[in-house]
This record gives sequence, C-alpha cells and structure tokens, in this order.
Amino acid sequence: MNKPRETNTPTLPPPTIRTPQTGDQFLTKKIPVSGSSTLKPPAKVWVYFHKGWWEPNSQFEVREDGTWEGILDWKFAMPYGSNSIVARHEQGMEYSEDTAPVTFTIKLPVVQFTHPPEEGYVGQGASFAGTGQPGADVTVVMSDDESKVLGTGPVYSTSEWHVGGSGDVVLRPGKTCVKAQSCMNGECVWTEAHCFFVRPSQPTIRLPYPGEVDSHVEVSGLGHPGASMEVWLIGNPSMSLGKGVVDDESWTWNIPVHLPAGDCVIEAVQTVSEVASVPSASRTYHVK
Repeated sequence: MNKPRETNTPTLPPPTIRTPQTGDQFLTKKIPVSGSSTLKPPAKVWVYFHKGWWEPNSQFEVREDGTWEGILDWKFAMPYGSNSIVARHEQGMEYSEDTAPVTFTIKLPVVQFTHPPEEGYVGQGASFAGTGQPGADVTVVMSDDESKVLGTGPVYSTSEWHVGGSGDVVLRPGKTCVKAQSCMNGECVWTEAHCFFVRPSQPTIRLPYPGEVDSHVEVSGLGHPGASMEVWLIGNPSMSLGKGVVDDESWTWNIPVHLPAGDCVIEAVQTVSEVASVPSASRTYHVK
C-alpha cells in the first residue's frame, strides 16, 4: 500500500538520476531508471513521484561500484502524458533530500480502426469503430481537413470505441480517407490516414411498373446527382441494357432499353468516382 514520505531531517547526500532524463518520451509504462551514488551497500535508492507517494517496485540496491538501476513498473499509477519523478537515498533510519525532479512523457498508444476495414466498402452514413487505451477520448476527422469532424467518443473499459453513424454526417461517394486523434491526460496522438471506399446510395427504379410491358421501354428512376447509371438484365450471365447519367438538379435518370420476350428481371446500379452502389430493388416484367 502507498505510504507518504518521511518528514524527518535528511542526513545523507542525495543520489543522482542518469536515466530517464527530462524531456524523454516512452511508448511503455515500464520505465528504465538508473543513476549513481556516493554511498556503498547496503544503501538503497527510492524513486517516487515528485510531490507524490511511494509506489511498489520503487527501491533499488546501490552496487559496490556506486551505481543503481532497475525498472519502474507502476502500471495504472503512472498516467499517459507527463510524469515527474525524484529519488533519494535510504540507509538504516537515515535518508537524503530528494533529487531535482526529472519530467518525462509516456506516449499514449495510437488507436486502431476496426471499421471500416482498410480499403473496404461502406455506405454514405458510415460509422467508425476501433480499439484504444480505455479512458482516452477519440475524434475522427477527414484526413485532408481536420476541421471536418465526423464523430467523437470515449474508449470504453473494453478498449473499444465507436463514433459516428448517427446520420449527422454524410460522406461523399468515392475513395475516402480519415484519421483519428486520441487524447488522455493532455497527451494527444494521431493515426495515419485510414482509407476506404464509400458507395453511393442505392438507386431507385420508378417506371415502368412491374407487369406486362412492350419490348422497347424507357426505364426511369432516381439516383445520385451526376452519377453514371446502368440498367442490367439479371440472368446467367447478366447483361447491360443501357447507360445514362443522373440529372444534377432533378436527380432523375431515363434510359431507353430493349427487353427480350418473356419474363425478365432488371436492376439499376449507379457509379460515382469509380465506386458502384449496391443494385436497386429489382423489377420483374412480362414482355409481350
């Protein structure tokens, strides 16, 4: 259990901390410490938080050559971000004054994306998920414009985080890159760009209505402004019946097609920035 430091008058000279040095940065909470001493065994060196408390695994033996070293493994007691430590001698009932504080930084681990998968495909209202350090705050932004925030949220005790997907942000179709920033105790780190493909929304076929039709008909519907639309005859194999472009203002499209005699099923697919949508709901016709 942690104990407060003694308040008696110090009588020994303080040790020297060689490592870490002020300004050092670490990617782990296991911090190597070392130094020198003017005393001989059985003198010991205690390392602890500046203006703080003793922690377990803080005592190190002074060697015959006047050196000491070890690992500070304070786990959750040592936060990510800035940490400041001091050391002092102890021999019997005597001890020294504290050394000057040494301040270093433990870097917060970079969060990871688990959704969308790298180079994967998602809809325009995508959410984002991943793993990180519990207690950190995560912000997802467009990689080319950090002012475009796509979602914020905490990393839960399960090490998982989840942001976005509420419909507040609609991503543009095409290849998209985002990045995430995680912050904890004043320490913030960014991920590298995380890229994936955003599908345009599913198009709609409005006319003709299902049922009996002539072989020469005009298929029309709604889609993404400026998208390339293609109507397909579904079969084995499927066959393209024609292409068109979605009007920028009305969002409508019209494609004349020739349907084969008998029963047939058609679907429409739209493409934006070389990324295709999922097919529209199918329409079934009996061609005269």
